[in-house]
Amino acid sequence: MLKRPSHRGWYVHLRVCITVLFALHVFMSAWLVVSFEGKYTDGRPAPSEINAIVAIDKEQTLIDVKFEKATALIFYSLDRNSSEPEGGEEEADSSDSPWLSEDIDWLFLGRTLAIISLVLMVLAEMHAYTGRRGGKWLRGGCFSFMMLNFCILFPVSYVLDLGSIEGDQFGNTSDEDLMAHQSGEIDFSLNFIGFEFETNSEGYDLGLIPSEEHANFSQTPPESGPTHPAYIAFESNFEFKVGKNIPSLLILPFMWILFPSKPSKIGGKKTYWDESE
Repeated sequence: MLKRPSHRGWYVHLRVCITVLFALHVFMSAWLVVSFEGKYTDGRPAPSEINAIVAIDKEQTLIDVKFEKATALIFYSLDRNSSEPEGGEEEADSSDSPWLSEDIDWLFLGRTLAIISLVLMVLAEMHAYTGRRGGKWLRGGCFSFMMLNFCILFPVSYVLDLGSIEGDQFGNTSDEDLMAHQSGEIDFSLNFIGFEFETNSEGYDLGLIPSEEHANFSQTPPESGPTHPAYIAFESNFEFKVGKNIPSLLILPFMWILFPSKPSKIGGKKTYWDESE
C-alpha cells in the first residue's frame, strides 16, 4: 500500500494558500448560469422563439435576451387585449404562497449563504492546519455545506426569487390569470453540473378574447380546440448550470490526501489528525 507523503511545513502552507485562492476565484466569478430556450409551436405568436442567458454572481444578475422569428410575436402583442379578467387579481392574491412572498429576498439569502460557506471553508482549512482534534470532520462538513450551497441551494433560491418578483414584472398579473383551460407537462433531469426543466404548455389566451366574454369562456372550453384563434402552445427548456469555476472546488479533497495536515504530539508521538485510520 502506498503511504501518504510525510509532513513538510511548506505543504501545509501551500494547501492553505490554495484554498484561499480557490475561494477568492469562485467569489469573483459567476455562480450560476441559466439558459432558456422557448418556442411558440402553435397559435398567433408561432413560430417565434425566445432565447435567454442569465449569469448570476455575488452581486449582479446579467440577462441577455434574443428573439428570433419575432414578427408574429410583435403583431400578437399588439393585437391582444391587455386588460385583466374580472376577479383575476383577487384570485391571485388569495392563492399566493408564503414561499413566494415579496417580503423575502430569496436571491439575497442564497448569495449570503454562499459567501458564508466560502468563509467557513477557509476557516476550517486553517483549523485543520493547527492539527487539532476533529479538524478533518469540521473541514469535510464545511466542504459539503459549500458544495450544497452552490449546487442546490443557490439555484433553488433563484427559482424562488423568480416566483416572488413575477407580479412586479408583469403588473401583478401572472400567466395563469391570462390563460384559460391551461395544461402542460414538466420534465426534470439532473446532470453533473446542474439540472434541467423541459415544459410543454397549451391554453387559450384571454387577452385575445373580449373582456365581456372572459367569464363564460373561462368556464367552458371552446369546441374548436386548437383551431380557436386564442389557442396558444409553447415549449421551453430551462437549463441551470453552476458557474464554470465551481467544479474547481472539487480539487480541495485531493489536496487533503496529497498534503497532510500539520502533525500534533500525543504521548510523544506525532500524528496526523486528517489521516484516515
